[in-house]
Amino acid sequence: MRQDHAAPSGVGPPSRKSGNRVAAGDGAGAAVGSVVRVVEAFDEQRERLERDIHDGVQQRLVAVRIRLGIAGDLANGDGGLRQELSEIGEDLDQAIGELREVSRGIHPRVLTDHGLVAALAHVARAAARPVDVAGEGLGRYPPELESAIYYCCREAIQNASKHGGPSVRISVCLHEDAQRVGFEVSDDGPGFDVATATGGRGLQHMRDRMLLLGGRLSIVSQPGVGTVVSGTTSPG
Repeated sequence: MRQDHAAPSGVGPPSRKSGNRVAAGDGAGAAVGSVVRVVEAFDEQRERLERDIHDGVQQRLVAVRIRLGIAGDLANGDGGLRQELSEIGEDLDQAIGELREVSRGIHPRVLTDHGLVAALAHVARAAARPVDVAGEGLGRYPPELESAIYYCCREAIQNASKHGGPSVRISVCLHEDAQRVGFEVSDDGPGFDVATATGGRGLQHMRDRMLLLGGRLSIVSQPGVGTVVSGTTSPG
């Protein structure tokens, strides 16, 4: 899995036989305050967008669908018009369904109602590549912790699906003990050199979320072998 981010400067050569590694987020320093503000602002914006979609455009589209059905019922004498209105209605139904999927992706209801395992299983079913999710017996945690792990895992799944090739397999393992809760997203894709990787903002966002919780994010990869993205934090 090739990540879409550059590793921090100063990362040395591979120090493990399993590949090279970058770790981020030590939970210390003045950076935490700014990270908290950025992540909280992002989450507030995301929640507002979810409400706007549900209460605004989605409801308006449903109202249009109802009116379209009424118009179809009134077009009794014109079979061609009834057929055209029916087809438009079917297209509109698909658009409403896609909008609901987008809204659930912004903040999935299944995460709130059923927790991490169910939410990531939902992501796995919609992924472009096969994804196995394991986390039997995992408990429920504060919303900010569940949200952080969910978005980190989803980002890692998307990266592996995008860059791992058509035959890549992806595994997600959620785990907990008395002190820590964490995740591991692994794939058997082509891997990459962490020290020279370049790209966008997905990794930084994962780092920020784990830093906010006082946790750690780690990426271990080796060209030709695969990639493991993992993170741990304290539930308390």
